[in-house]
Formats: sequence, C-alpha cells, structure tokens
Amino acid sequence: WQVCAIVESCDENGLALCSLRNKFAQGDELEAVGPDTKPFAFKADAMQDTEGNALLEPRKPEMQFYIQLPKAVPPFTILRRSVDLSPK
Repeated sequence: WQVCAIVESCDENGLALCSLRNKFAQGDELEAVGPDTKPFAFKADAMQDTEGNALLEPRKPEMQFYIQLPKAVPPFTILRRSVDLSPK
C-alpha cells in the first residue's frame, strides 16, 4: 500500500481537506482507512486546490487539496492505494 493523502478535516457531505503524501490522479482506485471507520474503496473523483481550481492530480509534496469522498470520515483518515513494489 502507498499512502496518498491524509484527511485533515471533512464535512458531513464527504468533502475532505487533505494533505498530499504520494502522487495519485483522478480516476485512481483508493481506499480510506481511519480511526473508527470501516475501510472502504472508492474511485478518486473531483478534486480542487484550496483556491477552488480543478485538479486532475495534486502534485506538490504536502499540498493541501479538497476531494469528494463517498461519505464523511474523521480527521487522520488515510487515503491509500495498492501498488506493486516487487522488483521488475
């Protein structure tokens, strides 16, 4: 697993302010894992920077951005994706 982002806050509709850890793009399959939350998979959908500009993928380390999640999650929830790290 590769940690893509950490949720800093999230409203009741699932709009989450996140901090980027590793690059990912709109359309990638992610999984949310967090405190008091059963892990769930979802496809990365609409994202925007803190100024409201649309993003296809957040790029800068520790960049803050918004992403729409399927449901509300608590702060410190991890957004991760499955990656193959075996040698080629």
